[in-house]
Amino acid sequence: MSNFLNLSRGISKYNGGEYDGYVIVKLEWQINGNVVDADADILRERTGYCQIKSTGFENNEETGFIIITLLGGKMDGDEATGVPVAEDAKDLAKLSFNQAEVLTYLDAVQDTNPIHKGEGAIVPGGMVLAALQDKVAETMPWFKDVNAKYIAHFLAPIDVGETFTIARTSKGLCVYTARQGECIRVSKKL
Repeated sequence: MSNFLNLSRGISKYNGGEYDGYVIVKLEWQINGNVVDADADILRERTGYCQIKSTGFENNEETGFIIITLLGGKMDGDEATGVPVAEDAKDLAKLSFNQAEVLTYLDAVQDTNPIHKGEGAIVPGGMVLAALQDKVAETMPWFKDVNAKYIAHFLAPIDVGETFTIARTSKGLCVYTARQGECIRVSKKL
């Protein structure tokens, strides 16, 4: 399992129904070593809002973190729409995930949120980011910087089975669909 997925799995201690229906709106991360174990703590919480930090370790040394910001309530396609794709977008890869692939991911990171299962399911944001890292790390040197911090803003959901495109723009990376436009924006945090 990748370092990013091990950090995502650290958040699983908060699964079990309390945050069912919540969606990711922002995710920040840095990985600067091998993530063997991960633990998570709630940083902020109020009704319909939660921010969780998962910290990775190897031999009791911190090796990375993810800070995930969640909002309560499923984002329906009618309610949440992306923004137009930047004119300078250069497509890097096209992907889609079927329900079996999503279920395998959910099992690997122990995610129990029902919004990722069944009719109208949406792809987990962490799954998209893990795929993005796999697809573009070799072609985008700034995305391989182990001391850098990255931030992803989630603008609209991607449906299970829907094709999405990973593209490079002057502002970083974006993930977009034909239906929603830009769904996820990823940049290096300064």
